[in-house]
Amino acid sequence: MDGNRCFDRHQYLEAIEMYTLMERKSECINELTKNFKKPEPFIPKLSFNAHNKFPCMADVLEIKLNKTFGRHIVATADIDVGKTIIVEECFVTLADKAYQNGCFTCLATCGNFIACPKCTSAVYCDESCQEKDELHRKYCGEVINRLSIQMRFVAKSILIALNLFANAVEMMQFVEHALARRNQIPEATTDAKSKYATFLHCKGVRNDCLIVDFVYKVFASLLNIRSVGKMFNCQKTQRFLMHLVGEHYLLLSTKMYGGTIFYSPSSSLSLGLMVSMFNHSCAPNVFHSNSGDKDVFIVIRPVKKGDQLFIQYIQEDLQKSERHVVLKDHFNLKCTCDKCDSQIEVTDRLAMRSDPCYNQFEIKTAKNGSSNIDVVIENCEQFLRKYGRLPWSPELNTALNVY
Repeated sequence: MDGNRCFDRHQYLEAIEMYTLMERKSECINELTKNFKKPEPFIPKLSFNAHNKFPCMADVLEIKLNKTFGRHIVATADIDVGKTIIVEECFVTLADKAYQNGCFTCLATCGNFIACPKCTSAVYCDESCQEKDELHRKYCGEVINRLSIQMRFVAKSILIALNLFANAVEMMQFVEHALARRNQIPEATTDAKSKYATFLHCKGVRNDCLIVDFVYKVFASLLNIRSVGKMFNCQKTQRFLMHLVGEHYLLLSTKMYGGTIFYSPSSSLSLGLMVSMFNHSCAPNVFHSNSGDKDVFIVIRPVKKGDQLFIQYIQEDLQKSERHVVLKDHFNLKCTCDKCDSQIEVTDRLAMRSDPCYNQFEIKTAKNGSSNIDVVIENCEQFLRKYGRLPWSPELNTALNVY
């Protein structure tokens, strides 16, 4: 009877169908995982030995100072295209809690994050990243965590500095000494204090760009932290802290591309120190990018011994007139590079267009991709080695965009 009842209710058929589905599921999972290789994270590395005073920088570079260019970086040897010359852990980084799509420590995105056990703001890749974030552990739940990302970015840079000193007087003396040497070459970046001194060596934007209300909100939120209020407990030290917040705001605003941290389109903010040592060119020979919490600089045009290295401060797709306006307004610069005043010969342009590598660039650009990325990179580097020292041209621009 029971068997007949089960048969009448089709329970055996359902069981058989379910078993078949589970078998199919198992087969699909096996097929998916059979040839699957977990992608290895990209870890940028220097192509040369590290500099003894600036470990993040290759030993084929040197920081120079003169009246024409101010602080700048020059090559002490020939450097080939594609060489990584600087890999620097950023001095200050911050992921936007509104998105929660980036690790608060390394800024990695699209991971299976774990959250801070005490708040809903911070997320991390794993326990290792969570353990490294001493600042959040120390100041979790404070008022500063409810500020905008721009204000928290400035506040975090202050907290990084505060944790280097035992008291306010020691910090005041250090900052005053560092600011007195602002126009000189930094001594080193071998420890936390020397890195902070290098940060203070950067030059901020004009003082009329300072937003007083912004500075006051950050200052008041910092004083609301018990340990900070205890450290800055008199009018003299509190006045110093307020001025320091303003100084940090100006420094961070200068080095956020576009001229101000208010217009950063990213869901995270970061700032390295070595970027401030480069001058701008609309036709740069170095490509600057971020890889998580690291600043990476790669040579994209052949560099000879004694050449100065340049990066681009602004968007590359702007017209000449637009570039000059942005550079003047945000950086008080007037660019005279070979892109702004190109003197390329027609014969050189024809030679580039007839090069087999250039034809491959146009094909790959039209297809918007390539099945063999290594071949494309090799073609780009071969082309740039051959023509990269010529004045700027649309052909060179195409090669660099593909690269």
